[in-house]
Amino acid sequence: MRMKTRIFVNRDLGTDTGERATAAQKGFTLVELSIVLVIIGLIIGGVLKGQELIANAQIKNVASQMQGYQAAFQAFKDKYNALPGDVVGANNLIPGCTAAPCLPGSGTQGDGLIGTSVATSYNTNVSTVAENIAAWQQLAATRFVGGVELGTTSTAVFGSQFPNAQTGGGFHILYQGATGRHVLRLTGTVGAPASASGALRPDQALQLDNILDDGQPVSGALFTNTTISDGAGSNACLTSATNIYTAANSASTCNLIYDLN
Repeated sequence: MRMKTRIFVNRDLGTDTGERATAAQKGFTLVELSIVLVIIGLIIGGVLKGQELIANAQIKNVASQMQGYQAAFQAFKDKYNALPGDVVGANNLIPGCTAAPCLPGSGTQGDGLIGTSVATSYNTNVSTVAENIAAWQQLAATRFVGGVELGTTSTAVFGSQFPNAQTGGGFHILYQGATGRHVLRLTGTVGAPASASGALRPDQALQLDNILDDGQPVSGALFTNTTISDGAGSNACLTSATNIYTAANSASTCNLIYDLN
């Protein structure tokens, strides 16, 4: 006698045991995978765009810093009829400026120069020069600038004796005798500038130069040279012969000079 096998369907579940196993093994459809990939792409695109916006904002902030220091330099000069760091009798004019480093002991105050004349390549180390340090102390004490630690006599670092930059590195004020002008130096090292340790990548330097000046590295009010910045090889900041920044290079090998006058 032949036995008959019947499969009973549970109407509440709407499927039998075999169908349930098949359903459990189903994956994503192509439409579902496409949606997931689109979402992932949007997330990655948003992250990359966010990073680009942050990088652009940092360069704009550095440009604002440099313009602010230029304005502060001139405002201090107008108010005190002297340059910051070179004021005669600063202890009688500037609140709290009664001792070093705000009050330099160099004995050359009033000569119209901040520190001594630096090399024409602008690579002189001024991190221990009394008037160069006092210049920032006096600007900060008179509230023309921020980002400087008043009264500190510790080893020179950016963010303490000298203000730091949004992109890294920081700023010095220099005097160059051949041009008779004071300048702001943006550099990656607090001592003498090193082309291998620049404050900016070439593309950042180009962007900053386009904001503040003419976009050319060896001309204008914002410039550099092949002593303080890398001028050769795969990491070059600039090509001086053609007066362009090598923006395709990704190493931080650019240090810049900005006219304060």
